[in-house]
Amino acid sequence: MKNISRNIFFWSLILLALMAAGVLFSPVSGDAPYYIATARDISRGFVPYQHINMAYTPIVMYLNSLIWTIFDEPGYFLFIVFQYAVILLSGFILYKIAIQSGLEKKKSIFTAVFFLICVLSCDGNYINLEVYNILFVLLAYLALQDQKFLLSGILLGITFFCKQYGLLNFIPFVLLVFFGEHQRIKNAFLLCLGGSLPLILFLVYFTGFKDVTIAELLYQLTGQGYGEKSLAGSKSFIGYLNGAKVLLLMLLPLVFLKFNPLRNKVQLVLFIGMLVSLLPVFVQNFQHYFLNAFPYAALLLILNWKTHHINWPVLHVSLAIVSLFLAIRLVNYTKKADNQRKVAEALEAIYPKGSPVYLKGTSNYLYILNDYANPALQRAGYSYIFKTDADFLKENTVLSFERIKNKVPERITTIDGTKIYEY
Repeated sequence: MKNISRNIFFWSLILLALMAAGVLFSPVSGDAPYYIATARDISRGFVPYQHINMAYTPIVMYLNSLIWTIFDEPGYFLFIVFQYAVILLSGFILYKIAIQSGLEKKKSIFTAVFFLICVLSCDGNYINLEVYNILFVLLAYLALQDQKFLLSGILLGITFFCKQYGLLNFIPFVLLVFFGEHQRIKNAFLLCLGGSLPLILFLVYFTGFKDVTIAELLYQLTGQGYGEKSLAGSKSFIGYLNGAKVLLLMLLPLVFLKFNPLRNKVQLVLFIGMLVSLLPVFVQNFQHYFLNAFPYAALLLILNWKTHHINWPVLHVSLAIVSLFLAIRLVNYTKKADNQRKVAEALEAIYPKGSPVYLKGTSNYLYILNDYANPALQRAGYSYIFKTDADFLKENTVLSFERIKNKVPERITTIDGTKIYEY
């Protein structure tokens, strides 16, 4: 047990160091402008699906809008801190699940630390929706352990409102209920009833109080061609391997625990849940999409460590490689964050903060750093696929880091090696 205590202490220090570096050095990530700028607009009274064209379910944006409400000009690091708080809470819930599952206290703590480092390394410092899905899946599992089927269903319903893919979590949970010993039909009904309650509240709020039609909700939430564009992208084995690398290292200790999904019904269902949660990667193989499988992988680790001796060298190797992946990324981030700051400061002299400017493509981080107002908010929101036609270019200022096809820029500015095209 002394060795476990030393291991907990060492890897906890690594975890804290990686989190501190993430807060200090992370640049505005690719998807962050979509979520955080939408949160800003919500805090200023704009309504999703009515004033803001949005292809995602809204709960994460509403949660982040609290930061805009509390702070006048919140720094980007505050949103990283908020996401880290969500991740840490997930680690604590996992610890509670491990204790209730019969795993020893120190092993439960180490499992939580292992899980947290893996989440951080798998785009945990990249603002995303998947970390919220992780939290509510683990909360739903904890409620299921306590035989609180209605509450478990409500929490699962919330995963859908973190991101639409959360609906997939109902598959393993319904199976877990049906593999139970008592009142299977009643418990499954309570689970599904609970899952429907967030949807009912969502529809009542937006259609009843905000006058958004169901047709408009369906139109926006189906992505308006977003998935179509994604499916058109090429997929490769190397691309999938790169996205899955942290998950594979997380699963490596399971292999040495002689994991067998057929060992019992619960492990089989959790294994199915892990596979089902990976279905979105066949639409887009971004690394953070693999986070959806992390709760199920962690639960399998808990159940197997409870009955088998873990291979500590393998566990340390997995953690070392996973930590190295994140450390390398953070080093590379330093230069990117510095470039973003210089570009933002230079452009602020030309377009003051709060100016109505449409930011095309990867220039959209300026919505956050310079608080620019989006003139296409109702028409396109913060979508990457919006096509700026001639009329839009005539009526609005558009900035882009790339030339717009068949359009002549009015001005080209170079800042810290970055070309900015103004239309």
